[in-house]
Amino acid sequence: MIKNIIIGNYIPVVSIIHKLDPRTKLFISMIFMISLFVASKYLLALSIISVLLLVSISGISIKKFFKSAKGVSFFIIFSSVLNIFYSQGEVVFRYYFITITKLGIENCIFYALRMLNLIFMSSIISFTTLPSDMVYGIEYFLQFLKIFKINTQDISLIISISLRFIPVIFEETNKIIIAQKSRGANFEEKNIIKRTKTYLNILFPMFYSCFKRASDLAVALESRCYNNSIKHTKLKKFKLKKIDYLFIFLFILHLILIIIISKIFLK
Repeated sequence: MIKNIIIGNYIPVVSIIHKLDPRTKLFISMIFMISLFVASKYLLALSIISVLLLVSISGISIKKFFKSAKGVSFFIIFSSVLNIFYSQGEVVFRYYFITITKLGIENCIFYALRMLNLIFMSSIISFTTLPSDMVYGIEYFLQFLKIFKINTQDISLIISISLRFIPVIFEETNKIIIAQKSRGANFEEKNIIKRTKTYLNILFPMFYSCFKRASDLAVALESRCYNNSIKHTKLKKFKLKKIDYLFIFLFILHLILIIIISKIFLK
């Protein structure tokens, strides 16, 4: 299961999406998320089309996106299925206290597609943006916190380290699973109690490995005289281009269209 999770991995491909400014990608992702929650069931098709267009021009195989969604498939299914039992309307199936309605099935499909769109959009940003570039974009949008005398460089450093640690943690976990399997551990055990105990044997070495890496990183920062009170310069200089403004305009237009159609035509 762990080996299928590819969150936080940057995939180096030459595409328009890769060349976009990280601030643009973060901004359009926020606009897209707003449009997802504003869109009704019938307007969700516009968001699906938008995501599929981004996937097609990203130069990354769609299998990668489904693979990233596979890691959280249980959460998607569980949260979507709950909508079946908490909706009223025309009854399709009834068995004792279990009642499934037509509206419940529609809501289940709607929420599943909405979450899948959300994961695909997050994956597009993750796959096409270097962690260091993404941190710059996040730090740029957090500049308003300086008013409250909050050091945004600390926040950006924490985010940067966290993003870099995600694939490392998954890789370490895979190694631990392989080591435990070689010792006879059965991860396909049907008994829930035994299976839980088996997975506990992964957690303790994984946490130990994480804390050790964090300690080594702290020592490395101190040995290099890292000082968060000094204003640090940037290795790259980012500047918005025409293509960035085009994408920003298109996604704002996308949001406006969804709001107008929802308010006027689908009352």
